Amino acid sequence: MFAAPSPVRVLLVDDDPAFAELIACVLRIEGVNVVGHALDGAEGVELARTLEPDVVLMDVRMPRMDGLEATRHIVESLPGPRVLVVSSSKDPEDVDRAREAGAVGYLSKDRAAAELAEWIERLHEPAPKRERRIPSFRVGGWHALRAATQS
Repeated sequence: MFAAPSPVRVLLVDDDPAFAELIACVLRIEGVNVVGHALDGAEGVELARTLEPDVVLMDVRMPRMDGLEATRHIVESLPGPRVLVVSSSKDPEDVDRAREAGAVGYLSKDRAAAELAEWIERLHEPAPKRERRIPSFRVGGWHALRAATQS
């Protein structure tokens, strides 16, 4: 008998509590384990260290430390979490900066509820299967900045 796979552990980092609660509700319905919520990038880095999530959903513009700087800290210092930027910003510079910071993707908030659970599920798959399903770039709300091939 095989054990059921453990649910994906997600940390939300967003200074908008209403948006974070909406996304948390959507993810819970999809069977995702939302392990925490940080209101700024500095708190997000600390929670990522202590909670050890599989995926971090990161906003861009936040107080104390912006999401792109927080993404860089998480990617450089923690081996596990994959950071997905989820932002209302559609500025191409933010997309480029997210890629440079090490994010695995960029999703606009207006598409988040429709697409987020599917992408979190894909990022939690074993690397060989994930490589086939996540393109290096995809247009349509989701911009996969680089294939999430590192386990």
